[in-house]
Parts: sequence; structure tokens; C-alpha cells
Amino acid sequence: MRLAVVSNWDCSLPAVLASLGVADRFDAICASAPVGAAKPDPAIFHHALGLLGVRPENALHCGDSLDADCAGARAAGLRAVLIDRSAVLSTGPCPRISTLAELAPWTTA
Repeated sequence: MRLAVVSNWDCSLPAVLASLGVADRFDAICASAPVGAAKPDPAIFHHALGLLGVRPENALHCGDSLDADCAGARAAGLRAVLIDRSAVLSTGPCPRISTLAELAPWTTA
């Protein structure tokens, strides 16, 4: 499985992830500032897919925003899952999980 971070963030994202000790867990780190496109623009998702060498229909995006993550990923042709830890967001087009542990079954679909 190839993993990427796709985030509306500035150029410091790789350094921030490195300082947290997790940067090496990802095959690509895509921040909106250097990419020149922010979620929900499909361009940032396509950029990540290009770095991973993965087709949209073979990818899954998990995020916490109905608009930026779910709508953006779906517009780029990816499957999307919403992580909703608070269970307060309204219903939407994406399946919901409350913890990342619940994401595993979606990775084989």
C-alpha cells in the first residue's frame, strides 16, 4: 500500500511531519502551497496520485472535511471516507468512520 499526505498547508509540512517522527511513513507529502492547489481542487489529489503512481479509481482518501476532503477526492475520481471523531457533522456523500482503526476494511474494497 502506498500512502500520501494531502493537506492544505504551507511549505513546512514535510519538516513538521519529520519533527513528529512520521514523515518516513509516507511515500508522498503534498502540501497545497508548493503544489499550487488546495483541497477541494482535484489538482492536489491528482498531484499526489502522480507521485504515487496510482490511478484515481485505485485510491482511497480519508479526511475530516465534507467539502475539502470528501467532495475534493470524489471530484478527482477517488473513493473517500470521512473521519468524524465528534459525530456532529451532517450526513453526506461519504461513508463515515470515527477512528482510523475503522479505515482498514475500506483499504481492500
